[in-house]
Amino acid sequence: MSQQENTLDWKYIVKYITDENMLNKLRDYGQFKHKINNVVQQMIDNQELIDQEIIKIESIYKGETKNNQRCGRGIQIWNGNNRGIYEGTWLNDQQFGYGRLINQCGDVYIGNWNEDKMNGYGELYFNNGPFYQGDWKDDLQHGIGVEFWPNGQIYEGEYKLGQKSGKGKYINEDGSIYEGELLLNEYDGYGKYIWSDGRVYEGQWKNSLIHGFGTNIWADGKKYVGNHKNGKKQGYGTFYWADGRSYEGNWDMGLQHGEGIYKNLDGFKQKGLWEKGKRIKWLDN
Repeated sequence: MSQQENTLDWKYIVKYITDENMLNKLRDYGQFKHKINNVVQQMIDNQELIDQEIIKIESIYKGETKNNQRCGRGIQIWNGNNRGIYEGTWLNDQQFGYGRLINQCGDVYIGNWNEDKMNGYGELYFNNGPFYQGDWKDDLQHGIGVEFWPNGQIYEGEYKLGQKSGKGKYINEDGSIYEGELLLNEYDGYGKYIWSDGRVYEGQWKNSLIHGFGTNIWADGKKYVGNHKNGKKQGYGTFYWADGRSYEGNWDMGLQHGEGIYKNLDGFKQKGLWEKGKRIKWLDN
């Protein structure tokens, strides 16, 4: 039997919780340790709080109260369709300060609260493996945080109202890395992507696709500097082969298309006309 299972809190918890998954999660995390902020501590010091049990149809509260409202340190157990348990501090009948919530899915949040919502720094551990550590605002990831997935993927950076937005860094499961701007969980704005095969792109993105001006460098020495649209070369740009040849001109859907200038191995430049990646004819320089 664990140390937690010897406590009065545990005996009270198992009296009302029959969901074995939630009990196992409580065993995994151990006995909750309160962190008291100045607002709650002042009420404790002034002896304004009394111990009380509040029983309702789908919830049970045991802990400190003020004027028959949850206030101070306490445990709340929800039954019915939205089962869960919260251990922590309260103010004006709402979750406030520092607390731990375990829901019926086995997800666990440990951190700060205000007005019944996750606010400030907190850590959320999903039962299926992913977890987040960082800032919250009204139950949404907001501010700076880091997110981990079981496959090894990591994101660290800015969040806005539950979405990855701002500057951040992704490390993907295959070892590729994106670092730059994001909008609504997509690569969007200026960023740098390094593929696991050594290819590097630095430039503009839109909806997680290369879009706008940027530079592509391949591991074998090839290079493209120019415009892109929806992940493909589009508009005006220059492609350099590793052996010194180059093409400077127009592109469409990733292929040379329109007028361009080709430079051969000897450095001679010749203007030409291309269509869907094939040279149609040479033009007068």
